[in-house]
Amino acid sequence: MYSEKRRPGFFWAIFIITILFLGFYGFMIGQALSSEGIRPDTIIMIIINIIIGPLLVFITWSTSSYMVEIDYNSLTMGYNGWKVKLMHSDIIEAKKVKIIWIKWGGIGWRTRGAKRIGYITGSGPGVRIKTRIKDREYTFTCRDPETLLEKLSRVGVKVNK
Repeated sequence: MYSEKRRPGFFWAIFIITILFLGFYGFMIGQALSSEGIRPDTIIMIIINIIIGPLLVFITWSTSSYMVEIDYNSLTMGYNGWKVKLMHSDIIEAKKVKIIWIKWGGIGWRTRGAKRIGYITGSGPGVRIKTRIKDREYTFTCRDPETLLEKLSRVGVKVNK
């Protein structure tokens, strides 16, 4: 019914940081092992790479795609690694909002306590959903919130204008 999928702009910054980190530490470890054998600082570099490397790869993968989809049963929004699927019956109301990413404290998956969750890709149009699930509220970036709200209205969700 409605589908939006894209690569967030900040993904490329995360991708470059990940590649630079892995390349730098890989080069440094290779240099240390080839010239002087294993020293304590080499072991520390290996441990840092073992811990931070996979974490950066996971963050890069999880932010590589942002999606908003609605079908006849549910609304799904978020990133590869952090998305939520809400059944229409769990949604109390929906409304269009203007998102200012700085007010959310940045871009990406953001929280304001346990009850307010944001999927923010930048400033611009968005949608706020109030749910029955733990009384949570989700705010997310959406390129065409009017169409999304129309689709939600058609499946019986209360839409505030």
